[in-house]
Amino acid sequence: MTDQVTDWVTDDDEAVSALVNMVVVLADNKYALGRRLAEWAVGPPTLEGSVAGAAIGQQLLGQARVLYPVLEQLPATDLGVPEDSGRTRFYNMAAADGPWPTWAHAVCSYFLVNSACNVVLAALADSAYSDLAKRVTKMRDDERFQTQYGAGRVRELVARYAAGGRLLQEQVDASFTEVLAWFGPHDEPGVSALARAGLVTGDNEQWRQEWLDAIGPVLEEVGIRLPADRTSADPTTGRWEWGDVPWESWTPLQRRLEQTTSRMQSV
Repeated sequence: MTDQVTDWVTDDDEAVSALVNMVVVLADNKYALGRRLAEWAVGPPTLEGSVAGAAIGQQLLGQARVLYPVLEQLPATDLGVPEDSGRTRFYNMAAADGPWPTWAHAVCSYFLVNSACNVVLAALADSAYSDLAKRVTKMRDDERFQTQYGAGRVRELVARYAAGGRLLQEQVDASFTEVLAWFGPHDEPGVSALARAGLVTGDNEQWRQEWLDAIGPVLEEVGIRLPADRTSADPTTGRWEWGDVPWESWTPLQRRLEQTTSRMQSV
């Protein structure tokens, strides 16, 4: 079968399926994060955090709505904007499930999940599917503001509350491995198919390294350790290393670990 997706033509059904999965996963994560932040619009401890959080929430929802129309051009007729399509199955990470019961949970989930999504979006920016590449390039205009917001809330939480560091550490411990696994195992067939079709740059391991480069220094700056058997950057190569990931419980369709749990406490 040959599928024509606007300006992109392929007979690689595996690449088409992988693209559908990647787009809906990114869109659903952005959508879920936007909804969760909207629920916290009046909850952050500072007025600046509230105003910026509301703006970021709108950005994230807008980014999701930029991605969902791509699915209309692909064989994914039941995967549109959640409230429009009426679907009940979602493809976001467990860390973006809601509601977030504490500000520490909100800060950690947003910081880890959104930075992971932005790494993969960057990998789609030069996609052979030019309509998708244009949409992603437009979305990335918001990336600097989103990055500053996430890092700022991490620093604020630890500096403002005596228990902030402990609570943030608990949430990082609960969510880190799932986000680490979200990029997929080395040589994952779907990502290999995307690369083969010229739809992405890099691979699972490169994306994981870029994500750790983005979040690791910020967390270490405020005294938060990275779990997964003491994840750390090699002082010689600069590459991050980590312990075993439970790939046996990883589901490639939703790109999340089954039976993921989070520990929740109040600030």
